[in-house]
Amino acid sequence: MSNKRSGRPREMHPEGRLRDEILRQLERVEGGAWVDRLAPAAVFSADDRRRITEYVGGITRRRRWLDFVVDSYSARAGTIDPVIRHVLRIGTYELTELQRAPHAAVFASVEQAKRLGRKGVGSFVNGVLRSMARDLDHLPEPKSGDEVVDSAILYSHPDWMARRWVERFGLDGARKLMDYNNRRPVHCLRVNTLKTTIDDFKRTLDELEVAWTESPYLPEFLRVTKLQPVLAAGLLRSGVAAVQDESAGLISRVLRPKPGEFIIDACAAPGGKLVHAGILMKNRGRLVGVDVNEKRLDSGLAVAHRHGLSIVEALVADLRSLAPTDSLPVADAVLLDAPCSGLGVLSRRPDLRWRRTEASLVETTVFQDQLLDAAARFVKPGGRLVYATCTIEPDENELRVDAFLERHPEFQLDSVSGDLPPSVEAGGCMVTLPHVHEIDGAFAARLVRG
Repeated sequence: MSNKRSGRPREMHPEGRLRDEILRQLERVEGGAWVDRLAPAAVFSADDRRRITEYVGGITRRRRWLDFVVDSYSARAGTIDPVIRHVLRIGTYELTELQRAPHAAVFASVEQAKRLGRKGVGSFVNGVLRSMARDLDHLPEPKSGDEVVDSAILYSHPDWMARRWVERFGLDGARKLMDYNNRRPVHCLRVNTLKTTIDDFKRTLDELEVAWTESPYLPEFLRVTKLQPVLAAGLLRSGVAAVQDESAGLISRVLRPKPGEFIIDACAAPGGKLVHAGILMKNRGRLVGVDVNEKRLDSGLAVAHRHGLSIVEALVADLRSLAPTDSLPVADAVLLDAPCSGLGVLSRRPDLRWRRTEASLVETTVFQDQLLDAAARFVKPGGRLVYATCTIEPDENELRVDAFLERHPEFQLDSVSGDLPPSVEAGGCMVTLPHVHEIDGAFAARLVRG
């Protein structure tokens, strides 16, 4: 994007470069890239990279609401060029979500539009955002006549998700859930008790001036307000701690791994639960992680080694194609953290809400049934099979367990009562809901072979 005045090139202001990087990243997301795997250009400072990431994640979360506001102030709502729409989304996000000074947000957006070199686009962006800025105290509200659709627009979710959740949780509950999904996720650290104690790690955070609070669910998990000092101190790189949500830690507790056991993690990548299980086993026994993604599995194995785990092995394979052998015999316990829709982690995965469809849930459940049947082959008599997901949808959770038990009468549901705080137990299973428990949504059921 060149910028010329009086025939001579002018060096772009740092704010302009940062804003153009945000635009570039938004275009990549629109093209299919995942927000949580984007890496801003290395020329930017650490603070600027964080700002870029926050903008891209926030704009992606609030995309439907931002577009509604933009279209309310534009005469060409249905014909706005996709790149110009991104420029308007950035400006609207600053005005409505970040409360940036209107003159600064409008000026930066207009300058960015001008850099695109398209005739009249600066005036168009200026008109839309200035009109919006005058109405910030009374922005238009969606009034389609359907309160579910209006809520979906207001909280920036697809209609089908909002409708499912209204049916389950009521309108107020669905709005609370969607509101939670629009928040920045809380960082949680799992302490590696093989390398330190929880009290010593708390003292380390105090020395780093990182505010922390204890998890209400798990003693080895601490919620922190910022990660940068933890990263700078090398606490993650050395394996003293790891970033992990409490819901994932609860799943490891449902697995109930014991020192000396042989355990298979059937969909192990990227390895967070694999590592946690090894820590709970006190690095005694055998722990095999199976996954089709070799690169992510190797990364998980490297993390396990940083944590001081010597009992972890990796097997690159599709579980459905395996049968028990001498190298991978039946196990004391098998964890199947199954691929799913991910509708419990929408606060961490901003783009996921726009990439899932209700029809895709059916395809996912077929895959989950196949994996469950495959995992059952590796559970010894009296052994445990834990089925887990990071979704809150019954189709992928309770209904999959019910269908499995019908196909496999040799298994029984083993209640998690007594292993977990009562607040995360429902029907003998582990169930967490973001708007209720203030952590990621997840599910886990423990099944025992007779």
